[in-house]
Amino acid sequence: MARKRIEFNLQYPERNVTFKGNYNHSQASLASDLALFWEKDDESKTIGAGVDWRKISAKPMQQVTALYMRHPSLERVRIQTKCRTGSLMVDFQDVTLTIDLFRDEKKLYDVKADLVYANDEEQKLALFSELLDESHNKTRAFKLVLGALHPATR
Repeated sequence: MARKRIEFNLQYPERNVTFKGNYNHSQASLASDLALFWEKDDESKTIGAGVDWRKISAKPMQQVTALYMRHPSLERVRIQTKCRTGSLMVDFQDVTLTIDLFRDEKKLYDVKADLVYANDEEQKLALFSELLDESHNKTRAFKLVLGALHPATR
């Protein structure tokens, strides 16, 4: 497995800027994360992105990929009340796109994607598609299924 990390810090009187990046890579996986942190006037901000890819199996071919983004205007807020002082804790999470890919002899492809951009399950966007080979003998036949679910837009 190959691994690399990088960190770059720039500090001057009114602002601090830090860039961090890393990746882990093997034949069956790739995980990478990049982030830029900065502080100005006692306020800290973060932007970043990452990818996590896994090969589940080669035959049948099955892979999972997760992409995520961090940006102050895209943060999902999860409020936790379990705190020693009894006060609320606020936890920021990334916007995440997860893609599952499956393929075998009859399913030419089967793709499912979930975009999670809010903590409310009704705000999750699910996309799916499937291409099936329904051929028999010399008769070629294919079936295509496309769909989307977004409970908030009923």
